[in-house]
Amino acid sequence: MQFVPPPFRDEKVPCRYIPLDQQSETIQSLYRCGTAEELEAAVGEWLMNTIQKLELERTPVPDGQAKGSVAEA
Repeated sequence: MQFVPPPFRDEKVPCRYIPLDQQSETIQSLYRCGTAEELEAAVGEWLMNTIQKLELERTPVPDGQAKGSVAEA
């Protein structure tokens, strides 16, 4: 529920209202105005980005490095 905006948390299927991109497309808006391919691509992209963000948040940051920065090999 943390991804669902507060005004939509009481909807029958609240996960349909999670913003998937910068344009605030949601599963609900894509059901109404998009194609199945657009919906699948948007959800897949959102899922991959969200997983990456969550993994970065839980990864310990070594002293002296900024969170999210990539160390050079």
